[in-house]
Amino acid sequence: MNLQKIENYQLKFYQQDWLSGYLEKHSKLLEPLFERTYFLLKDQIIYNDAMDMEACSIPYSLKEYTWNRYPGDDPEWLFMLSRQSFLLDLSQAYALTKEKCYLQKWRSLLLDFIQEEGEPNSTNRNVWRPLDVGIRVMNWLKSLTYISIADYKQLGIDKVLRNALLVHLEYLERSYIDKYRLSNWGVLVTGGMAAMDLFLPELVNRVN
Repeated sequence: MNLQKIENYQLKFYQQDWLSGYLEKHSKLLEPLFERTYFLLKDQIIYNDAMDMEACSIPYSLKEYTWNRYPGDDPEWLFMLSRQSFLLDLSQAYALTKEKCYLQKWRSLLLDFIQEEGEPNSTNRNVWRPLDVGIRVMNWLKSLTYISIADYKQLGIDKVLRNALLVHLEYLERSYIDKYRLSNWGVLVTGGMAAMDLFLPELVNRVN
């Protein structure tokens, strides 16, 4: 993929080296983030971010419930998982600490999802609701902005991620319906496509 736009964004976002002292200055604010990543490193997940639509403070096993299962009678838990804000958490934790464990967990969870549920089909409709797919794309791309291009290239996943993003983009375009023009679903579906157009326009041009 052509990552120049992401790199240009990073050069502006990280200028004046404000990030180096952020963890120390704002440790209290960052406690929920590191609580979530603490569980993620143990292959567990909680939803306690202020932006989480369905909060859940009980840690559940990612090994047991990924990617198309949910605890009890609560599909909303799966919808939250499918949006993959946890990738954003891991990339932010890596940017703040430079600890490789966060980057490696980011890579392993992303690749595991792509391998297991990376194509929409009749058995994983709960994983591929257009609303959640749009948010998932935004979280994937936003998480990339916290990972240096040099570090990203060392992960060796560029081709896999590129193909997965194409699958997502084609699905979002194929599943778009007129009523999305006036709905929150439409905003989030379009947001995923817009994020891709902003950072990876060559993929959008390929689909179109």
